Amino acid sequence: MAKKESVQELRQKLKEAKKAEKKKIKRKKIEFSKLIIIAVFVLCSRWIELTYRLAMADKEQIAEQLAIAIVTTLLGSIVAYSVKSYGEKNSRNKYGVVEEKEVGEV
Repeated sequence: MAKKESVQELRQKLKEAKKAEKKKIKRKKIEFSKLIIIAVFVLCSRWIELTYRLAMADKEQIAEQLAIAIVTTLLGSIVAYSVKSYGEKNSRNKYGVVEEKEVGEV
């Protein structure tokens, strides 16, 4: 009977270890602004595809102007997000604010 108890104890410890491991794993939160940039990228990619369809339908001038506007929007969004992120990071470094994920790092 001692073996059965020890096997049961080992199983219990294994279950507890798995639960503890699951608690340690945290999903990385994605910033709202990053989600917006991803959405803009996906939508702009789709719109550029549609401009090619316009070009195939013999509407090259409209397609060209629309493609330029879409690429300008995409680049503007990425640049604005980059400037915002740089400003936040610079501010955190300036005032010594440490994020949770950086606390355990050396």
